[in-house]
Amino acid sequence: MSAYGRHIAVLSPHLDDAALSLGGAIATATRAGAEVTIVTVFANDPDSSGPAGVWDSACGFHSAAAAARVRREEDRRACALLGATPIWLPLSDVEYPQEKNDDEVWDRVAEATSGMDVMFVPGFPLVAPDHARLAHLLIDRPIPNCRLALYVEQPYATWRLIGRGGRTGAKGLTPRKGLENAFKILVRSEGGRRLQDPSEVTPGVASFQEKLDWLALPIPMRDWWIKQKAIRAYRSQWRGLGPLLLSRIAVYEAGWGGEGIAWPTSSEAR
Repeated sequence: MSAYGRHIAVLSPHLDDAALSLGGAIATATRAGAEVTIVTVFANDPDSSGPAGVWDSACGFHSAAAAARVRREEDRRACALLGATPIWLPLSDVEYPQEKNDDEVWDRVAEATSGMDVMFVPGFPLVAPDHARLAHLLIDRPIPNCRLALYVEQPYATWRLIGRGGRTGAKGLTPRKGLENAFKILVRSEGGRRLQDPSEVTPGVASFQEKLDWLALPIPMRDWWIKQKAIRAYRSQWRGLGPLLLSRIAVYEAGWGGEGIAWPTSSEAR
């Protein structure tokens, strides 16, 4: 990751997505001397006067402000473990009134990532609305002079194949099928590799899907443990994310060979 530039931005839709998806690569990059900034776009407003949204309520919060304050503090601890610098944009996620249009969101992201060599944005599977919105926005209108990369989003990529432990997973995914998929992935069979290949066309990347070369960023054991600690820093999210989260992601990444990224080759995506 650090080989592509000294100044790296990871665009995180919410206050945990960067660590869940690229925590190992971030830890490796910062140890190698790169300056990594995690920009959480929809970090919500800690001064909000409204009630908690559905997700925040499920995680035990009674107000939007309390959720934003606690989650930012969790993110601060996680970023410190990873060696990254956090930037929080006080924009509302999909569960709260959308006060900013896409042009305003793009302007805020461009300001926060000024001077970056490369930016990692959500790329697959883009099932969460806020993730898909950012992918559309940054792919269609890249930040000038900043190379764009996509990343496999966790835990969504894992949930679509293995499930999420008693909660609704991908459509048609039964517990038995999830176990079968997990075994194929863990033993790194040809069938497991095909399951994991982010090849299905998704709305955000359809324009250059045929040019994407998805690859694995291997995670050194030291940085893998740092990633686990960073994810555990988001204590408020465990109720919503479900049981065995770390184990499920570990199975997925063991099969893939690390964390997943892609480098678009089209000139429109640079």
